[in-house]
Amino acid sequence: MKMDMDKEKYTVIGGGISGLLITALLAAEGKQIDLIEKNTHCGGYLRNLGCGAPYGAHHIGLPDRGLLAGIIGGLGISDEGLLRSADTVRILSGQREYKLSLRLDEQCSQLCEIFPEEAEGLRAYFGFMTDFAEALYSDDDRQIKGYFVKLAGKSFRSFLEKYFSNEELIALLSFLGPSYGGVTDADSAFTFASLAATYGKGAYYMDCGALTEKLAEKAAGMENVNIMTGIQASRIRRDDESGRYTVYDGSGAVSEADKVIFAGSFRRILEEYCEHTGMNDTSFRKIFGMETGPSAYRYYFRTDVPLSRMEHIRLGADGYIMSTLESDECSVMLTCVTDSSQPQWDNERLISEISDTLCIGKELIHPVCVCSPSERENRTLNENGAVFGWKRNARNNLDANLIYSIDKKLPGIYVTGNWSATFGFFGCLYTANKLFCKLTADRRS
Repeated sequence: MKMDMDKEKYTVIGGGISGLLITALLAAEGKQIDLIEKNTHCGGYLRNLGCGAPYGAHHIGLPDRGLLAGIIGGLGISDEGLLRSADTVRILSGQREYKLSLRLDEQCSQLCEIFPEEAEGLRAYFGFMTDFAEALYSDDDRQIKGYFVKLAGKSFRSFLEKYFSNEELIALLSFLGPSYGGVTDADSAFTFASLAATYGKGAYYMDCGALTEKLAEKAAGMENVNIMTGIQASRIRRDDESGRYTVYDGSGAVSEADKVIFAGSFRRILEEYCEHTGMNDTSFRKIFGMETGPSAYRYYFRTDVPLSRMEHIRLGADGYIMSTLESDECSVMLTCVTDSSQPQWDNERLISEISDTLCIGKELIHPVCVCSPSERENRTLNENGAVFGWKRNARNNLDANLIYSIDKKLPGIYVTGNWSATFGFFGCLYTANKLFCKLTADRRS
């Protein structure tokens, strides 16, 4: 007998942007949803700290703004006022300073003026990147796979060296990786190209808390949604007779559903479930063996002078992103992406760096707080507070594709919010929308 799809129930684990999106989208189709969030409120990385400073994403790549408008517009939410164009960054390299656009066409012209001897290589490189960007966001799986085969197995350093010999130029083009994606020189050129293509089609500042607050309010107002905060899912079990899953926290069962969607880190729970069921599958061994990616330390400061929003990138082994914000509570955010120990920085040094970079007096700069990887892990499901999921080397990029087909081995189990094909905030939109289309395909056909 065919199941009445309107009676189908889902448990969504994780109340970040991906979890909220997939919850609201499925609920609008009449599905019953339990949304489980370990914190006392939803939002994940896409929200603000108590001091009004961004906790996670604030400077985002969004190559298809229409996708965001279409998804949330269908839920009756406007994107008006959420985004502000932010294509220009200031890059500090040694004693030199550059102001570059992130847009591929503009950046090509700018770099040709700065490095005329590399003009031929620059035009070839940006031609490749423009074609790659068009393929990546056309949703043509065949084209994407072709680029993946070309790029996934080589480092982004070797990819850039194919076009250029000037080390300063290579360093400038490399900043997207270590600064915004936690990608090292040895990591996959496919990830680097995805970063450059994502930001190269449009970068924006956003009010972190506004979108998730609107989505959480929308979901909470839907009769078929039950938002359960302060609950940390720890394991799942499947009833062989009914085929339904029960989700447990440390004290017992908290939700029962036909399907479970992990909207965030999923490895620990699924690894325990596979061990429980005796499943010893090659694809799962690869997924569970993926290395966790880097996290970030963030240092927040308040200045006695108003600042405008801007990204200041310091290149080098001790590099960081200094983001200036328009907030009375917190006006400077310094981000250091790392998978190692805490940088040996103290407030005195950081205040000196801010003073030199922004040309304001040290006495006008005051520490607010620090957010570490351990604090990030406490606030999210991500191991070590990893901002970018897993490391972006060739092996992990290949194995990440297996995540999309988890439901073939574990019927009714899905993952969203990962970005094997694309990056960051846009990756959340892209994968949530793709999963929604997959789950509602039969009904819409």
